[in-house]
Amino acid sequence: MQKRTLSILIIAVLTLILLDGLFGFSKKLYSRYTATFGSTIHNENVAVEPPPEESQPEPIRITLAAAGDIMVHLPQIKAAYNAETDTYEFTECFADIKELVQSVDLAICNLETVLAGPDRGYSGYPDFNAPDEIAVAIKEAGFDVVSLANNHSLDKGPSGIYRTIDYLRSIGLIPIGSIRSEEEKDDILLLEVGGISLAVLAYTYGVNSPYPTENLVSIIDEEKIAGDIAKAKDMGAELVAVSIHWGTEYKREPNQAQKNLAEKMIEFGADIILGSHPHVIQPFDKVEVALPSGETREGYVIYSLGNFISNQNLQTLNMKYVDSGVILTFTIEKDPETGEISIPAIGYTPTWVHKFFKDGKDHYRIVIVEDAIKEYESGQPGDLSEADYLRLKEVLEETREQFRSLDLELAVSTEQDE
Repeated sequence: MQKRTLSILIIAVLTLILLDGLFGFSKKLYSRYTATFGSTIHNENVAVEPPPEESQPEPIRITLAAAGDIMVHLPQIKAAYNAETDTYEFTECFADIKELVQSVDLAICNLETVLAGPDRGYSGYPDFNAPDEIAVAIKEAGFDVVSLANNHSLDKGPSGIYRTIDYLRSIGLIPIGSIRSEEEKDDILLLEVGGISLAVLAYTYGVNSPYPTENLVSIIDEEKIAGDIAKAKDMGAELVAVSIHWGTEYKREPNQAQKNLAEKMIEFGADIILGSHPHVIQPFDKVEVALPSGETREGYVIYSLGNFISNQNLQTLNMKYVDSGVILTFTIEKDPETGEISIPAIGYTPTWVHKFFKDGKDHYRIVIVEDAIKEYESGQPGDLSEADYLRLKEVLEETREQFRSLDLELAVSTEQDE
């Protein structure tokens, strides 16, 4: 009897030990499993902190810059000539703005001359033909896209624009607004820039030469513009920029035809409109249009970016305002989750063409207005005269006038405040 009782006790103890082991193991297994999913579990073996909350993905962000008319008059060609090497050097013209232009993701300009080659003879107004070196300088300055849709596109006929297109492409620039063949007339420039798809289109009111423009130059036509923008959207364009050659020369305000066309292009789907041709800066504005659906749509337009570089000034034309331009910059953002595109920041940098005589020849240099003023006032005038300094101060105020509608701040210059 005593042996039987002992046996029962032994069995009972072993059973309790086994059950404790089973439940204990089960608890530890559950603890580990839960900890994997972020719970805080405290037991004799482990204390696991929850992982930090997932942060929201950063928006995709790129920058786009645009500058105005690049003209090459005959005095500029003579100034660029190096007799020792028998070549032309335009790099100096862009030295001061190079850092700014190279800092953006995509830079656009309007080239208002052709590169028809030396055999055709270099010339300025009224039939422009510049040395190839101007394109090299444009490329080295940081520009990517060059509009060839302007009234001087056919100054040297079809062969002149063909060679211009070929040469720009050969050095890595992207020409738009003029084409080489009928097969290219419906092409849309769609660029993938930092994760955002941009379409860039270009049109002009017409050309000065008698040559027919069909299959050569993109002429302003509302139906074509609407179709091109629609095609760009179908191709996946998330933002559409239009370079447009329009308006009245030397007028600081847009005419009604410009305003009407700007509204139409925004209605068609354009987001940014970059004007050229007046050779003076015209106002920048945000334009809101009512759509047939009852919704509204907005876009940004600068009616004219002014002259980026030329020989036009008070002395040559007896006219103010033609010696200045602006570099306009847009910050473009894309929400990586929704795909929504926005333009959270816009800036402008006033520029001025500094023409001066040194070492027996003329020099042309695009200067950043604010930087040049600061340098002069700090006792480092360089090649600036007192008259130049006074003109720079005028240009700064003249440019600000054209941007007051949006109360934009001046773009940060390449020289940081100390």
